[in-house]
Amino acid sequence: MAEVTGIAPPTREAERPLTGFTRTEANSYRTKAINNLTVDSTQGEWHSVKGGLRPDQDRSRTPSEYISYGVLFNPQTRTWLKVVPPEVTDTPDQEKLEKTLRRSVDQQRAALQVAGLPDLASQIREVEVVDMDGKKVYGFTSPHIGPSLEYILYKTTKSWRGRVKNPDAADFFSQVYSMAADQAERLYLEFGIWTSDPSPGNILLRQDENGIHVVLIDFSNRLQEYEYLYQRVSKERYGPEGYINKIKSLLQTNVRQLHRRFYQYCEKRGIPFIRDPQEIETNIDNSVAVVNARKSLQEATTAPSTSHE
Repeated sequence: MAEVTGIAPPTREAERPLTGFTRTEANSYRTKAINNLTVDSTQGEWHSVKGGLRPDQDRSRTPSEYISYGVLFNPQTRTWLKVVPPEVTDTPDQEKLEKTLRRSVDQQRAALQVAGLPDLASQIREVEVVDMDGKKVYGFTSPHIGPSLEYILYKTTKSWRGRVKNPDAADFFSQVYSMAADQAERLYLEFGIWTSDPSPGNILLRQDENGIHVVLIDFSNRLQEYEYLYQRVSKERYGPEGYINKIKSLLQTNVRQLHRRFYQYCEKRGIPFIRDPQEIETNIDNSVAVVNARKSLQEATTAPSTSHE
């Protein structure tokens, strides 16, 4: 894990109970409703903090891409729960949303592995949630990782949309975003996982005895398409050397597109977005597409030739 240096962020104030424990605040999200749910046979109080269908939305007229997954938090166990919203049960959207959420479970595990937190990756569990508006829904639980960058930016600038003006703070956030971009590159190049939304709310920091870990979350987006991430290139058309260079060029193009998303969020908050070109080149050289391409060329040149008399 690369070391994050600079200012000391308020990483330990990740969530705090409010008066009488009737409401909770976790990473700036506050209780909208308290649900008594049975999650894989265990009953508990889960605080709905984000997502789901808004009260003003008409389910019959709302496309699936505008329906958010429900996000809940259990302050007693410090556990997060993400679910398919019960409003889509027995509708054509249910299967589509559940499929995307199921896929995001392995993607989140991979993100935690890349962040150097395999112990947390093993704690992510797929679950069945009962009594959610009287329905059963699919979801997954994950341990509390730490505060979001959005929360820390708010604590630093005293505004949810404030720009970072302190040079030391700007340097710290720049390092965090550079590390997040490095992980996003590796997730894409090694696993085919596309980071669609690198907003400050989707970048978490976890502090332990080894320092501060940067963690990307929220991969339940519609851009997770293998064909989109790994285009096919013809060896016959480009030749051995051109074949590798073409693949690298395509990957570089997609990495630049990925960087544009990171740059846009940094620009809004006054954070310099800096990536080491050598790190990017190393990530591309070690990518699945390039490694497999080199392997296929090597196998082609070493394969015994066959002759027909």
